[in-house]
Amino acid sequence: MATGRGDAVLGNPLNSVIWLARKLTEFGRGIEAGEIIMSGSFTRQFPIAAGDRVAVDFAGVGTVQTAMLG
Repeated sequence: MATGRGDAVLGNPLNSVIWLARKLTEFGRGIEAGEIIMSGSFTRQFPIAAGDRVAVDFAGVGTVQTAMLG
């Protein structure tokens, strides 16, 4: 179990999107309309395996749950 805050992602999750946009220009690319961008993780990564159940609660938004199938 872990707890994280949005400002832990480069001070603000938007900053990671700005970083991505600038980095993509180095490769002649950009962020296109309609693309989905994940701004980063608020916690460290956890190993998961077949049979594990995972639940994430986003304060003010809701909970997401899944089970890893084997």
